[in-house]
Amino acid sequence: MSPRLSLFLPRELAHDPIPLSLLRATCGADIGGKQWHELIQTLDQGDFPQTRLLRQLKQQGFTGPVTLQCYGVQGGRKQNLERSINALRKTIAAVSPS
Repeated sequence: MSPRLSLFLPRELAHDPIPLSLLRATCGADIGGKQWHELIQTLDQGDFPQTRLLRQLKQQGFTGPVTLQCYGVQGGRKQNLERSINALRKTIAAVSPS
């Protein structure tokens, strides 16, 4: 099981311990989104704070993989993946110590 973190934003960012699991999944998302295209987006889309999320996972000692939820995202698969990888690289750079 991999809870999609973008669907649990209020709880996850309220400093509650994240339940233990082997991996996490995330995606670009609009906070408060209700429809698929608002909840499942490329990582460079939406207002879900990926940097804040990765910092919290790091602070809580999570060392497992974080996967990308991309099922049903509109657009070309290759372009979507490139956009998400580029956004993830920027997010990791922002979270990593200098």
